[in-house]
Amino acid sequence: MTAHRGEGARAASLALAAVLLSQVAIGAHYVARTGLVDRASGARVFVLWDDAMISMRYARNLAAGDGLVWNPGGGAVQGYTNLGLTLAMAGVHALGARPETASLWIQLLALA
Repeated sequence: MTAHRGEGARAASLALAAVLLSQVAIGAHYVARTGLVDRASGARVFVLWDDAMISMRYARNLAAGDGLVWNPGGGAVQGYTNLGLTLAMAGVHALGARPETASLWIQLLALA
C-alpha cells in the first residue's frame, strides 16, 4: 500500500509541474504579444490593459516625487483601482525601469 501512495504523490507532482509549466508558457506568450514596436523610435514598448496603464501613470508620478496624482501639480483625484498594484508599479519605477519596459517588469512580476 505504501508503494501506491508514493506513485500517487509522484503523479500529483508531475501534474502540478505540467500545470505550472503550461501557465508559464501561456504567460510568456501573452507578455510577448503585448510588446509593440514604436514606429517613431523603433524601440520595443510593452503595455498593460487600460486600467493598469492608468494606475501606471499614478505610480510613475508617485515614484517621481509628485505624489499619487494623475498630473503633477494637480489635485489628488483617485483614479487607480488597486492601491497595492499601484505601489508595486511605483516600486518598479523607483528602481529605475525605463518607461518602455516598466509594463514588462509588472507583467513578469505578476507571472511570477
